[in-house]
Amino acid sequence: MKQLLLLLLLSYLGEANDVVEFDGNLVNLIKDNDFVLASFYAPWCGHCKALKPTWEKLGPQMALLGITIGQIDCTVHTDIASRYAVRGFPSIKMFRRGRAIDYEGMRDQESIVAWATKASGPAVRNSARQVYDLIAVGGEPMFVYNGPDTKGDLYTEFALLAEENLPNIIFARNKSTTTESEIVSVIKDGGIYHFNLEEAGSMADFVAAERFSSFPSLTGKIARESVENKRYFALYVAEDENDERKNVIKTIAQDRSKPVPGVSFSHATGSHFLRLVNHMTSRKDVGSGELLVLPPGSIDGRYFRMNIDVETSKDQVIDFLLNIQNGKEELLGESPFMRVVNDMLGAFIELFQKQPIMAGMIIGLPTVLISFVIWGVCSVPEVDDGEPMYEENDSEEESDGNEEAEEGPEEEKIPEINKAGPADPVRKRPKRKTAH
Repeated sequence: MKQLLLLLLLSYLGEANDVVEFDGNLVNLIKDNDFVLASFYAPWCGHCKALKPTWEKLGPQMALLGITIGQIDCTVHTDIASRYAVRGFPSIKMFRRGRAIDYEGMRDQESIVAWATKASGPAVRNSARQVYDLIAVGGEPMFVYNGPDTKGDLYTEFALLAEENLPNIIFARNKSTTTESEIVSVIKDGGIYHFNLEEAGSMADFVAAERFSSFPSLTGKIARESVENKRYFALYVAEDENDERKNVIKTIAQDRSKPVPGVSFSHATGSHFLRLVNHMTSRKDVGSGELLVLPPGSIDGRYFRMNIDVETSKDQVIDFLLNIQNGKEELLGESPFMRVVNDMLGAFIELFQKQPIMAGMIIGLPTVLISFVIWGVCSVPEVDDGEPMYEENDSEEESDGNEEAEEGPEEEKIPEINKAGPADPVRKRPKRKTAH
């Protein structure tokens, strides 16, 4: 009987659709609800259309988590899109008690549900496991509070940072501790490292410095944050998990006793990363065994490169990284402008190969139009730059008057025009009388 009821419930949840079409009242909805998951879309966007079936399936699952889920058309509600800084479509945001959290993961149902569960959960998790058990588990870096209670200033600051960084960073309270003193630590790279106020400067600086693994798998966010924080980003492209050359870079990245200053490390293992790496370097031929170093500032297609082989030593890699910072290595790649030009040229060549008629029209029609405009401009007759036009008209009118006087003697004589005085600089011509 219980199994039957469970099947009926799952069947109902699978058919139900709890996705709301948001409107201009979204601002008030966010104020009135603790958790709101919104998809900002445009009707013409292909990626938005692809997301729609997945988004509708999320409705029942979000309802079980206490999350209001919906979508909003940004072509209609442009003010809402501007208010929440929507830069592309679709944009997925979780509003946690009013604070907007951007989703940057894969757009499949499982990934979104896992992320939404973290984003709507407690900022500080409770763990009853021993610290060394947590170290053995590995995974993402975890910040742990060890202390007798949660009323002190240290835990208050810890919990505040946990809320600000949710769900991107894991914060936990170790309830199994027996220590009477308060300690904040980070578990990462197979070890535990304690927060020291004098060395770190502040707990916020400690979290910012230790938030990533020393040698994480590549994501666009990790690369972007590294260069925006004025650090070089050293990326090793590995053929697979068994690529032994990767261990040289990993050893350098995780050596806390002699860290390479101003450098963050990462690895791209597997062919599925190549598209992202090619985009970051404006290349199409990135291969395994390359160490690519992006300069600080922004990801604009420029990079330094070193080929790593089985004989490459740790010291050689460190020398290469230090030479980059001392200006002794050549910066490769293209400027942002040339990157755009080459992208446009490449796109046109690809279009010409697949659809030559359309490509010909794209080039031919503007060429004909521009040629027509140039011909029209060059065909305008020239104007004689002689005496002013009104003097020519006066002489013509006077000559016409003389001819009329000769041909029609009975026409009354035009009275003599008084010369214009100083107070009347404009010469007025009297109306002519014509005999009938």
